[in-house]
Amino acid sequence: MLNNTTFGSQVPTIPQRTGLSRGIVQARAIFFADLSVLLLCAFLAILGRLLLSQYTPFDVRGTTIERSKYRQRKLGGIVNWYFDHVVESLLLIMQAAVLLLFCGACRFVWEISKAAVLIPLGVISLLFLFYLSAVIVRGGGS
Repeated sequence: MLNNTTFGSQVPTIPQRTGLSRGIVQARAIFFADLSVLLLCAFLAILGRLLLSQYTPFDVRGTTIERSKYRQRKLGGIVNWYFDHVVESLLLIMQAAVLLLFCGACRFVWEISKAAVLIPLGVISLLFLFYLSAVIVRGGGS
């Protein structure tokens, strides 16, 4: 039987698991969101590629009029599904993924060193200014 004198006046403490810091968990969540956005972009690109491969005729049987009607029906489907907008949105999705990647990197570096986060923030700021100026110049030219 143990008594209180086994450890003397010191009371043993049980080590507690603290887990990951809140910032690391946030950075991982941002990286996971980035991965999800990239997978969505890849899915849409593959879906678009499949749709376009269905549009190109591999089977050249039938009269010219039948083949033309078939291609016109396929083109109508592409137009009805706003395929051009989906393809154009892939660029925006990729840009959002890059932004998420930079945000996750900044959050991760913030946990390591608050001074070291100035480098990725500077890069993000320069890229954002470049992007904004390109949008303004493109918008002003049309």
